[in-house]
Formats: sequence, structure tokens, C-alpha cells
Amino acid sequence: MNATEVGERIAALRKERGLTQKQLADSLQVTDKAVSKWERGLNFPDLTCVEPLAERLGVSPVALLGLEEKNADEILTASTKLHSEERLLWLKELRNRAWTNLVFQLLILAGLLCVSKYMDTRALYGYPMSLTGAMNGLTGTLIGYSIWTIRTSGRQLRQERENAQR
Repeated sequence: MNATEVGERIAALRKERGLTQKQLADSLQVTDKAVSKWERGLNFPDLTCVEPLAERLGVSPVALLGLEEKNADEILTASTKLHSEERLLWLKELRNRAWTNLVFQLLILAGLLCVSKYMDTRALYGYPMSLTGAMNGLTGTLIGYSIWTIRTSGRQLRQERENAQR
């Protein structure tokens, strides 16, 4: 089971039924970009989407994924591999988002520190300063969470790659 073959099958079945990518996407509650990625073999449909997709295209999930000629062990192996590939993609996306969040959070923290310094030089104490301090604390917590996510997802990515090599 590879993404290109599954994508070609999805495209052919969709066209047989006279559906546009947008119509198929709307019926599955996904974006037309997701359907396009499936059809170009860039991505597999999410596992929760396979059954409704197959039903919409009038085939069984096994036929949609091209597993009708395989025995149970081969199907299980292919499904496990698909799950592992999807997990790797998800972990990479999670890690990339965590890096983006970290950069923005550091920028926000720098801005808050500048505001705190400005308030201190203008003797603006009390509520405005305590609010800025609370925002600094929250931003620090979010930075810590982003760092934790980056480290944890990186560790899990390494483990997934090691498992895939075995």
C-alpha cells in the first residue's frame, strides 16, 4: 500500500462518480486541499476518514486501500505501517508548530519586558505593573510548555525512526 496508488484510486473513483474534489471534501468534512493531497499521493487519508471515504466512493475500505488481494497478516502489516507514517507526520507537524510558538512567545516576552521597563521608568506601579507581571508569568509558562513539547516530540520521533529501521 503506497500513497501514490491509493491517491490514484481515490481520484479515479471520484471521477467515476462525477464528483469534484470540493464536493467530496464537503461530504467528508475535510478541505479540498486534503483531497488533493490524497490524490497526488502526498498524504494518506486519516484513518478515521477511510471508511466514510470508501462508502462515499462506493467501495469497501479494503478495496480503497488496495488490500483486497492480501491476507490478514499483510493487511495488518500495511495498516501498522500506515499508522506509523501518519504518526511521524503528526509528530513532525507538532514539533514545527511548537518551534513557531516558541519564537512568537519569546517575541511577546521581549515586548512585555520592554513594557515593564517603560512602566518602571514612568513610575506606573500597581494594577498595570501587576497585570504585566502576570502576563510575563503566563508567557514564561507557555515558553516552558513549548520547550517541553519540542523535546518530547523530538524524543518520540527518534524512537519512531528507530522502530521503523528494525
